[in-house]
Amino acid sequence: MPVTGRVTNLVSLQKEKGVKRPNFFIVGAPKCGTTSMYFYLKQHPDIFMSIPKEPLHFCKDLTNHKLRTRDLMEYLSFFEGSSDYKRVGEASTWYLYSRVAAREIKSFSPDAKIIIMLRSIPEAMYSLHSQYLFLGNETEKDFERALELVPERQEGRHVPEAAYFPDGLLYTQVYRYTDQIQRYFREFGRENVLVVTLDEMKQDVEEVYCRILNFLELDFADRVNFKKYNSNGRFKSKFVQELIQKLSGDTKQNIRDLVPVRTCMEAWRSIEPAVVETFSRPPLSRELRQKLNEQTKPEVERLSNLLDRDFSHWLNGAG
Repeated sequence: MPVTGRVTNLVSLQKEKGVKRPNFFIVGAPKCGTTSMYFYLKQHPDIFMSIPKEPLHFCKDLTNHKLRTRDLMEYLSFFEGSSDYKRVGEASTWYLYSRVAAREIKSFSPDAKIIIMLRSIPEAMYSLHSQYLFLGNETEKDFERALELVPERQEGRHVPEAAYFPDGLLYTQVYRYTDQIQRYFREFGRENVLVVTLDEMKQDVEEVYCRILNFLELDFADRVNFKKYNSNGRFKSKFVQELIQKLSGDTKQNIRDLVPVRTCMEAWRSIEPAVVETFSRPPLSRELRQKLNEQTKPEVERLSNLLDRDFSHWLNGAG
């Protein structure tokens, strides 16, 4: 489409559908409490959050993510009805991992506020592996073996046929926080980037929520339901699990093209309690935990220096 036509459609969309460009972004990291914070902020009367939670529009370098929203007009449609809200946001966790997202977001929304959520690296990798088993992106059930497969998967081998995001299986590369955060510091300035941790949320979720509202220059809103979202899940029926996981990323994308996202989300919320149950993962073995602590220690030290905060407890088994 010619640029003039695209601009005309954009202006029309903003006026007719009440669309306001997002002015804050939760950019990651995966499995660090972003889903819970998305729903907490969504309850605030002055905040509009996109539906779906993760449009994944600005990570253009992640070309193999089959669920990424590529079209700008489709992306903006996720914010219909947002024009009267003070803050409009979304929460695409792979923006932190992407090498281009910080620059793309800055170009799109120069005054945006950036929220980054972190977690102990071994615990985050372990949780991501579990989620991918649940969603069908991963087939290797043994977490340690999945870590060993990273170099081969980087070269395109041992990637599950139905994987909708092969890059996400590179567990040991996903959580290189220091370089990732620095990209956002460079683009937005430290004063416009807030870093919080899952540790802090577990200790005092209301305090973290208030800190984020203060960062967004909003007043506190009570009556927030601080329930935990996106807990470790599994399908109650093996038959249902196999049926859903056989849906390739292409099939899921085709469904999304035919059915509005809001409709898909509402349908899933209605059936999820009947087909999914939460469960507690067994803790990492002492040997594997020690091995991962040694491997991630340099990154933890770099992160501590960058943020002038002590994350050494991540190396003591706490997460």
